[in-house]
Amino acid sequence: MSMTSIHEAITALYNRASDHMTPAELDEVGSTMLDQAESAARNLSSVAEGISCLVYNDGMQDSPFGSFQDSDSVSSLLCSISQQADMIAALIWVGGEARAHARPAPSTD
Repeated sequence: MSMTSIHEAITALYNRASDHMTPAELDEVGSTMLDQAESAARNLSSVAEGISCLVYNDGMQDSPFGSFQDSDSVSSLLCSISQQADMIAALIWVGGEARAHARPAPSTD
């Protein structure tokens, strides 16, 4: 098995462990993952907004001197943001799956 992303690793771990967890454990995992995903998304949004304001203001100066002036620093920043978004997506997926398994839909019989 070759995993190339945080999302793949987290979902693989969940898929292996979920069959051995009680509904209460699955529900707790689901709640925790969804809460952490929300918090991480809000933090990422705040940081990205702050960085964009700094870069914009720096660009308005006669002699820009801040970070993110070259392709290497911008590339590193964008890769970091991409990895964080991938991790948030994994948290949301696992959280939803765990809750769905912990709280099965009512029977329509």
